Amino acid sequence: MLGCVKRILFLCSHNSARSQMAEGFLRSFGGDRFEVESAGTRATSVHPLAISVMREVGIDISRQTSKSVEDVGEGWDVVVTVCDTSCPVPPRSGMKLRWKLPDPSAARGTKAERLEVFRGVRDSIRSRVRLLADRFSGGGTSPARPHNSVRKDDLFPGGPLSMQEKKPNLGDDQKKKPGEWPETGKQGGQGDIGKKGGDLGDAGKKREDVDTGEVKP
Repeated sequence: MLGCVKRILFLCSHNSARSQMAEGFLRSFGGDRFEVESAGTRATSVHPLAISVMREVGIDISRQTSKSVEDVGEGWDVVVTVCDTSCPVPPRSGMKLRWKLPDPSAARGTKAERLEVFRGVRDSIRSRVRLLADRFSGGGTSPARPHNSVRKDDLFPGGPLSMQEKKPNLGDDQKKKPGEWPETGKQGGQGDIGKKGGDLGDAGKKREDVDTGEVKP
């Protein structure tokens, strides 16, 4: 029964940005109806720009901690991977969902441009998590209406996601090692300046092809 689902785990590569934001949103939307955690292939730290953009929408994730998959164990009702590449192997669970989201920590440019990338990923996560909370709470529980570009079918089999995502672009000198973010350069977050408006390079805007409804025993 969907109404019995309580334990939800979000996974991404380093548990620093995407999965941390998803955890923060579900804690906000779901209250005590869910036990929620996030984890990654390895524990690192919560990205400061993820903390900043979540504060903009009234959610404080500064006290959340980065954890590895081994730290959170098994027995989850739902496991959601929110990474596009290098996703950790999900632990045993009742249901697995996959949301392919670009890694905002890979973005280049000024601090303002990088913040724009984080905001775009944040808003995409917020729409999905709100629908997830409604779905497993019986509907109508979240404080605001779902984003009009995301449907309930987008979280489960039967509907492709009609949403544009930006793909971060890393130069050869900016390839990040596991658990690390690109160098910010000058004080105040001024790094190598990319294209105007947080453009993420040749990848540009890319239509997301998301398998959000994969259900495994």
